[in-house]
Amino acid sequence: DRWRMLVARQCEAADAAGEQAVVQDKTKWFADTWEFLSGGPCGSVQQHWWCQHTALSEAFAELLAYWSPTNTTVAQVWQHMDAQLRSCFDCINEYHKFQEQVPLYYASPERLLTIMAKLDAERAEQGLALSVTGGVDVGGVDGSGVAGTRGHAAGAASPPP
Repeated sequence: DRWRMLVARQCEAADAAGEQAVVQDKTKWFADTWEFLSGGPCGSVQQHWWCQHTALSEAFAELLAYWSPTNTTVAQVWQHMDAQLRSCFDCINEYHKFQEQVPLYYASPERLLTIMAKLDAERAEQGLALSVTGGVDVGGVDGSGVAGTRGHAAGAASPPP
């Protein structure tokens, strides 16, 4: 797995030049992953990042540590994640499993967890505001009364290596 190899290389980097090379490779990985998940120039947008491409989503979530109102790239990533978390129970479950495991993956998880909690709170507030005003966000409800469905992976595209 390309991401795990990059993380291992980052841990082993003995000097600034080695660290810079890993940063460049991680930047390329993020660009490739974004192109895949967002549909790129010719692809189709992946609708269920967390439940269909959990490993990619977990690694991609590292970007949230750099979230700010002025960082449009990370804000765009969050907008996609937010829309999926509003419409798929399986995505929500995978996302919350990841949050529980963040301290295992990161030496200093506080910033990422703080930002994820802030973004989650905003998402919950928006959902409550919609329900109070009668504009309930039904997201993935297909008329059966059940939001999201299992088995999204049928027909799912393959992630970048």
